[in-house]
Amino acid sequence: MNLSILVVDDHPDNTEIMGYMLKMFGHRSTSVYDGESALAALKTSRFDLVITDDRMSGMSGFDLAAAIRADETIHQMPILLVSAYEYDDTLPQRMAASGIDGFLPRPWTPEKLQAAIESLVKRPSDA
Repeated sequence: MNLSILVVDDHPDNTEIMGYMLKMFGHRSTSVYDGESALAALKTSRFDLVITDDRMSGMSGFDLAAAIRADETIHQMPILLVSAYEYDDTLPQRMAASGIDGFLPRPWTPEKLQAAIESLVKRPSDA
């Protein structure tokens, strides 16, 4: 599976590490550092998945997901939320309300990252 993945995080170190891991798995990644840039990238390029941090300056990952779901041209994009923060039992409801498809807690392992990606993006040849 060779995917094009948009990585959204306001910490460049995080996008660099994520991009390196994605490349190891054979995926292509594009990194942006805020939600507005992510929405712009989604309008001009084709991606198979968005991986976003939850807490960013300006637009949060939850807000980004809601904006993606509200846009008819990109509303079906799979979204994976990555976070180092611990959430209470309201996380599933918050994810559902904003349209987030999956959650990956930090610190993550390469295997958990790849499993999360595979759970969200299925190609016809993978079925």
